[in-house]
Amino acid sequence: MDTELITALAAATTRSRCRRGQAGAVLIDPDGNLVAAHGTGPLFTDPPCAGHCDVRERCRHAVHAEMWCLRTLATLTDLPRDWVLAVSHTPCYRCAQLIVLSGIHTVLYLNLYRDATGLEILDRAGVTVRRIGP
Repeated sequence: MDTELITALAAATTRSRCRRGQAGAVLIDPDGNLVAAHGTGPLFTDPPCAGHCDVRERCRHAVHAEMWCLRTLATLTDLPRDWVLAVSHTPCYRCAQLIVLSGIHTVLYLNLYRDATGLEILDRAGVTVRRIGP
């Protein structure tokens, strides 16, 4: 399953519409089916990042890939207990908070994010976190 997740995450990451941070996330249902795959990018109401972003500054427009997946989850079920969120990078602080609030109990990741605060939140909440891949 790890190989399939890595492939799905790579595809989701390539769809990222953010110039500053290329990240992806996939949502897996309790039966192991991939239900959603998203990359980081602006809201549909915002212009693409192409010309107005300064990659040296903190982005205020991008919606993280995890948030897009959690939005999909909210439209599908009220009981996400056995759902899995796989991410290209460990979640940031805000995404970790949303993951805990959503009820997801398992997060799989490929790479460490530069700030470990999100991992600390998931750990305190009892969310299972596991690295996949090499």
